Amino acid sequence: MRMKIFRKLLICLTAQVFLLTACASSGMTVQPPTGTPGGPTDSFFESDGSLAVSSPGVLSPTDPPATSDGPSVSPFLPSGQTPSSEPTPPPKPSKTQPEDFQPFYPDEKVIAFTFDDGPDWVTPRVLDLIDGTDDRVTFFITGYMMDMNAKYKDYVKRASDMGCDVGLHTYNHKNLFYASTQTDAPEELIQSELGDIDKLYTEITGKKTYLLRPPGGSLNKKRNYGYACILWSVDSEDWKSWSDRRAQLTSSNAQVKAKATEEAANEIATKVLATVKPGDIVLMHDVYETSVIAFEKIYTALKAQGYKFVTVSDLLNIDPEQYTGWYFHETGRSGVNGSMNLAQRTDAQSVAALPPEKIF
Repeated sequence: MRMKIFRKLLICLTAQVFLLTACASSGMTVQPPTGTPGGPTDSFFESDGSLAVSSPGVLSPTDPPATSDGPSVSPFLPSGQTPSSEPTPPPKPSKTQPEDFQPFYPDEKVIAFTFDDGPDWVTPRVLDLIDGTDDRVTFFITGYMMDMNAKYKDYVKRASDMGCDVGLHTYNHKNLFYASTQTDAPEELIQSELGDIDKLYTEITGKKTYLLRPPGGSLNKKRNYGYACILWSVDSEDWKSWSDRRAQLTSSNAQVKAKATEEAANEIATKVLATVKPGDIVLMHDVYETSVIAFEKIYTALKAQGYKFVTVSDLLNIDPEQYTGWYFHETGRSGVNGSMNLAQRTDAQSVAALPPEKIF
């Protein structure tokens, strides 16, 4: 007799589990039977020993799930999994996640050349080279250069009117973040360096810019400066080519100066042409004549290879105002809010950390 009761109990318990699982999978619930869970075993059975179920509605539809964009979750599966054993789809990325950045990958070869520290007397030569073409470049300007020569404001206005991107490089070329100690510059300095040049740019052009290149590329990646911070993927090191030949380039001997100028320009052009690829952001400076001569050589060579020169906004496919707090290196590398996870250029590749030596 006891054996029969044990078998009946085992069969009924198995049926109960089966029903509960089936209900969870189909969006149904089992109404609690008469009796108290944890109480006497026979409280789950009718007087005749059959499984106790409440009157019609044992398998009643459940209320709509808390979220309507995914399947119901079974209480018998690990949290976050559905009865199909497939993981619950992750939430769509928000604007604060690097995965939300969708770079632009056109079929044609595109590249963004950027010029820091100006405007200066050689800036018009860059503009002259691309004027009348569909090519554009990007400038990151300082204020103190225009303090020295008010005419330089005209170059900023011309660049903006031509459709070039114009971003900020602080007023006095002061670091906003000290990479060696990993500390911010004084808050008053940060506010004045950004606020003053921002105001000056608006006075010159009547426009607002949301692009920033922090001097030295040093920025606190956990801070939102109120701009899209544009770094680079190719450093021309044009400043070094000039610095290494400073004595000859400032010589009163015309022949010595001319030779050093050509050597420096060739060195810069050779380095850049051997390195660049579609999607790169190239760092140069429009305060050295050697840099502009090098750019003229680079421009001619890359145009022969089918390249198109675009602004950083077009290259990255962004509205900078919508990406304040982000920093970018090229079309496929970006980060935001202190994240070191940078979306790689090839979509098939997994997200990986950018090597530290490429950050500053």
